[in-house]
Amino acid sequence: YNSAGIVQGFATKVFTAPNWPGIITGRGIACAPQLFGQRLSWKFQSFDDLVDGIEAVYLDIADELGLTEYDIELIIAGWSLERDQPESFAIYANELLGHGMTEEILEARLAEGKWTPEPVPFKLMKLPGLVDGPFLNEAIKLSSDYGGIDIDEPPEKCIARMHHVIECQRHDVWAHDSKYYIGGFAQVTTVTPDGISQRILSRWPDKTGELICPSPPD
Repeated sequence: YNSAGIVQGFATKVFTAPNWPGIITGRGIACAPQLFGQRLSWKFQSFDDLVDGIEAVYLDIADELGLTEYDIELIIAGWSLERDQPESFAIYANELLGHGMTEEILEARLAEGKWTPEPVPFKLMKLPGLVDGPFLNEAIKLSSDYGGIDIDEPPEKCIARMHHVIECQRHDVWAHDSKYYIGGFAQVTTVTPDGISQRILSRWPDKTGELICPSPPD
């Protein structure tokens, strides 16, 4: 979509690198994961190499791509062969808190001891086992019977709960302009030590050249 919220097209925002194995996704300009992902996959031969080296090259790549002035949140996730575990990180281009996060919510989450993003530009930030931004407002949670996600549940049940969360996010209006910005399709990407798999959870009837207008939730 453009700055007015008009849909320009639909495409995945997940760049896959099966040889790491890992992925790059994010929020902000739609092409950023693919552009950064291509260059990062050239430079780093494993996910562990990426984690160790991305801070040193991020700004140079952003400058090469002409993206230094854009609000970009890149998320990298993959399997660490060195540590034999899944890991995910975020790296930001600025100190913005992200959609749904206000200073009040930030303070409340910190007071409750909950994990809260505190972006430091161009610094890799380790993510916890579960991150489900953009943060939902309380009205959406109450009206949708939001139950959260338990990562200790069986994978398919966890994915079903993730599906419910993204449907809630789709119906959560953007506070600053009363528009909706999640559309097209919902995709789940799974990374294991042996590779990467992807599938589509939902396809929504949004159209290019129009605003996203979700139907009332079931």
